[in-house]
Parts: sequence; structure tokens; C-alpha cells
Amino acid sequence: MKQTGIAQSVHGPYVDVLVKRPDACHGCGACKLASDEPRMVTARNDVGASVGDTVEIELSGGTLMRAVGLAYGVPLVMFMLGLLLGEPIARRIGLAVNPSLASAITAFIFLAAGYYLIHHYDRSLGVGAFMSVATEIIDSAHVECAPKGCIAAERFDESEENQ
Repeated sequence: MKQTGIAQSVHGPYVDVLVKRPDACHGCGACKLASDEPRMVTARNDVGASVGDTVEIELSGGTLMRAVGLAYGVPLVMFMLGLLLGEPIARRIGLAVNPSLASAITAFIFLAAGYYLIHHYDRSLGVGAFMSVATEIIDSAHVECAPKGCIAAERFDESEENQ
């Protein structure tokens, strides 16, 4: 996912870029809760951008899918495992409770354990594991704003031809 924005501040190896919400977010129900106002994105400054530069930032598809898998997949799997294993575990340790109740309680315990594991895994990866990267400094004279957002003029011409 690529976005174009203006570098607002540089701190060490990172740059804060003011960007518009990408078009990909408009179809998501969760994004409808957020405002359409520009937002600040912190990205690794691999291109040496300075304050005021127009930069292109990118979050690779693999990184995005890995983050989505961690955020949604792991908790779902842990919850389902808890549902499946709750009744056998309760029976094995000799609890005399309703099997559905045992499954529900175990599912929520496994869900909490899943979030705990994700939290520690995320911390072990470090700060920039799921961070966007500044990939290009764009000459602001060659940036045009279209209904889909601000993009480089030569890419704007190509994207119009493809439609």
C-alpha cells in the first residue's frame, strides 16, 4: 500500500508524514468510524527525507498481511481452540459444570492467552517491524491532486490511462 504525503518532522531514522487516508480504507467498515482528516504516519526514513519534502511511503503487502494475521488470525484460532478443548479439559480435571459453560470460559481464557502471546511477540520484533518505509522523495512540483489523492504526475497520467 503506497501513500504520498508531506514530511512534518524527522527524528533519528524515522520521519513523520502527513497523509490522507488511502482509498483502500474507504471500503472497510472500521475505517468509517475514523475521520477523513489527514493523519500522521511514522515511517522509516530510508531516503533521507527532510521536513517539507513530499515523500512516498509504502507498507508492503507481506507486512500488512502478517500484521492482519497476528491481529485477527491468532485470537480467532485461540478462541476456537478454547471452544473445542473446554469441555474435555473440564471433564479431565473433574469439574462438574455445564459443557457449554466450560467451553465458553476456556475459549475466553485461550483468547486472553492469545493476546498475551501476540503482545510479547510484537515486543520481541522491535519498534519498526510493522512500520511503513519512506521509499521516494517526490519533487512537489510534479505532484498532482486528483479525486483519489495526491500522486506523482507521471504516475497520475499512467493511472488515468489504465482506467
